[in-house]
Amino acid sequence: MIVFRVPGRPVPQPRQRHARNGGNYIPADHPVHGYKHAISLEARRVMARERASMFTAALEVRITFLLPRPKSLKAPGRQPASVKPDLDNLAKSCLDALNGVLFRDDSLIVLLAVDKWYAAEGEGSATLIHAVTA
Repeated sequence: MIVFRVPGRPVPQPRQRHARNGGNYIPADHPVHGYKHAISLEARRVMARERASMFTAALEVRITFLLPRPKSLKAPGRQPASVKPDLDNLAKSCLDALNGVLFRDDSLIVLLAVDKWYAAEGEGSATLIHAVTA
């Protein structure tokens, strides 16, 4: 089992742009690149600390995205965040960052649970990742 937290605002996977030569790309200055790097770096760090190897068989993954808490939100604790960015685009950027790092290929994921919340008071934005053999 691997469990870790990546601090910082979650960044969704953007749509690719079309180049004149017919290829597709994401601009080099897009924040998703830094976000993916932070996730893969933390995954590598935790795996080294735990002396864990990359998952090569069926696994279950749970990802929780904690978005910045609006000042207008008065309810205590974490609250559901039914706002943009879309959950599927957040999951895509996170799974892309973990592909080839935490697991050999994302086709190994047999159960994926993803949710997004506003962070609790005093809790910063973050991505929480939990992976376990199925």
